[in-house]
Amino acid sequence: LSLRQMVSNSAAIFSSIYNQGLRSRFREISVPNTFFCRSILFLLKREGFVLSYKITSSRNISVIQNHSGSPFSMFIPFSTRYKFLSYHQLKSAVNAGRFFILLTPSGYIFSNFAIINKLGGALVYELKK
Repeated sequence: LSLRQMVSNSAAIFSSIYNQGLRSRFREISVPNTFFCRSILFLLKREGFVLSYKITSSRNISVIQNHSGSPFSMFIPFSTRYKFLSYHQLKSAVNAGRFFILLTPSGYIFSNFAIINKLGGALVYELKK
């Protein structure tokens, strides 16, 4: 598998588990213990979308979701998968009300931090409320 395929597979698995947990209103879900999942969970916790998470074994991470406020869903838009967004493209998309998680040279970051740091990046997720 190429790096793109591995990130795409990890993103699809994570978003599927996370979105199903939100729809079912589960307080706690279990996701695979991968570098990708840990990176995304770090961002989601920092922004308040996830209350907490802990590594429960070498294979799983237990995630306590935040159901207060407006829940969001994650998806990988098929038309934009692997698409690189420049700083200017990203800024206009965010101004239009869209919100992303990107893979940049600095790692996985939210679109608002990418704009502050004037970075572009590969689109991993688009978040919808």
